[in-house]
Amino acid sequence: MNSTMMQADTFVIVDISNPRPDSIKWRFPPGIQIINNSNPFSPIIISSDTGNFYVKAIAYFGSCADSLNKLVHFIKYDSTAIKNGAYRGIKTFSLYPNPNSGQFNVVLEFYKKQTFVIKINTTTGSEVFQAPAQYGDSATIPINMPINTPGNYFIKVIAEFDAKQKGFIITN
Repeated sequence: MNSTMMQADTFVIVDISNPRPDSIKWRFPPGIQIINNSNPFSPIIISSDTGNFYVKAIAYFGSCADSLNKLVHFIKYDSTAIKNGAYRGIKTFSLYPNPNSGQFNVVLEFYKKQTFVIKINTTTGSEVFQAPAQYGDSATIPINMPINTPGNYFIKVIAEFDAKQKGFIITN
């Protein structure tokens, strides 16, 4: 989750815990609405207010729980902000080979170093794979999916300043 976001814009909050918890609960202040919680590890929110707010994540590992508070600043919407924020996100994103057998490489280059996570979903939105969070300004990441059911999939890179998605095919 970025530390500064714009009022009335939608955001995906992503749990990048490693190891991944068994479950997670989010606590949002008033004025923040969850608009899609189909995946509790990455809810989509929108804020109707501006100001500084704490978002709390409570991760459960069996009978143990750990929590983290993050201060988030929601600023008034500014249509020119993209000009000021350009060249902070994902510069290049590719994968090869495509089609593949569930084993492939993801090549990433960012405009600046940042934390990122890779997720793979079916075309119906079910998450089937998540790589551990990483940090850097570029990476070539070998992916070996635990399932290799033939079909169409989406791979998404979620970084601090940007997110991009591509489709790919698994064949036998």
